[in-house]
Amino acid sequence: MGGIHVKIGAFAKHFDISIDTIRYYVDLGLLIPNKKESQLQFDQNCMEDMQMIIELKKLRFTLQEIHKVLSLRRITQFSDIEDLHFYVTLLQEKQRQLQEERDQLDHSIDMLAKKIEAVGPLSPSENRTGVPLAFIPLLACPHCQKSLNLRDAYIQNQYVLHAELDCPCGYQAEIREGILITTSPSLDPSKLQYYLYDQNTLEDLDPSLVSLWEKGSLWIYRRLMQDRLANRVVLETNVDVYVLPPKYFASMPADTRYIFAGNGVTMMTKLKSKIEQSNPGLQALYIVNSDMMLPIRYDSVDLFLDTISFNDFSLFHHTYPLERLQHYLKGNALILGNYMYYSHGAKSLANVPRLYPDPHPLNFLQAYLDDQMKQYDFMLAENELIGITTNPGKYLDYHVDREKLYMNAYLARRKT
Repeated sequence: MGGIHVKIGAFAKHFDISIDTIRYYVDLGLLIPNKKESQLQFDQNCMEDMQMIIELKKLRFTLQEIHKVLSLRRITQFSDIEDLHFYVTLLQEKQRQLQEERDQLDHSIDMLAKKIEAVGPLSPSENRTGVPLAFIPLLACPHCQKSLNLRDAYIQNQYVLHAELDCPCGYQAEIREGILITTSPSLDPSKLQYYLYDQNTLEDLDPSLVSLWEKGSLWIYRRLMQDRLANRVVLETNVDVYVLPPKYFASMPADTRYIFAGNGVTMMTKLKSKIEQSNPGLQALYIVNSDMMLPIRYDSVDLFLDTISFNDFSLFHHTYPLERLQHYLKGNALILGNYMYYSHGAKSLANVPRLYPDPHPLNFLQAYLDDQMKQYDFMLAENELIGITTNPGKYLDYHVDREKLYMNAYLARRKT
């Protein structure tokens, strides 16, 4: 380029740096080009400054530190020994800083090695459980509500690990590895592969969404512990998309009976393992089911936890989830939940029917929750905004970036 003045595009191309970065350096004063008729013109001085910026960045100088070096050179031109000595001093300070960082990195690497060794080889939980015998009287045909026949049962330590279940009306189910597997209609295989504990799923979750869900879970847990849980039956469905974190079950009373229902065997197996580690004594029933036609008796559930399960169910069904759940809930049952929604007119709302063939038309609207409760004789006793996120990550495939996704926590009870 010689002494020729060049425009920003040619300057950026010469150094293989974006125009936005060049403008940023100009704003910081790292580069000082001429300005001619609103056009930036970069001369030989800018070339030399840019070359020094690149070199110092490779030496891990911050932009603030680079600005200091450039300022020194602009004033002194490094024209005598004292100037050069000062420059060398700056380089030596950076060298000492990097050596300290290297020592800290080495220490962290050693600590990681010890941590990995302390965790040790991962092995399946030894606290193997199945369907507790206490749950057997609670099982019933979802169609006719008759008691289910238990055949070829393998029972160990008060748990049913394997068995066949059937009803005279023709309904069938099975218990496999301690998990009750129903014959509900299968979902799209892609949904069964996409579950909360899958490593690919975890990578698609943005921390802001996880923080929002954690706030909602904590709200549910605190309300849950305010209730008298002794001899209560708690139900949580659609656990594939989200579930109350296992850490909260460590303090659950031993006589509380907890029912988890989800779409896939893999997710249910992983959840069962996590619960067994956090609270091996928890009386838990794990059901693989996708349509909320659960093989349990009507009027048996004291508490239902909606950990965004209503949102998830209504992505795949045109009906309200309470239409199917209401029969299982006792007259004094409570619903504790989290619900996500958008403002009217949000582009994300238009994405839902494009990606899911038969969603509920009010899903992800604020009115959805209140409308559902009123239709099935429930009322919202508490309803408060938990938080907002604009970037939940790829996990919510319908979300349009930078749109506000709201989440409320609520408590609902039947109208008196």
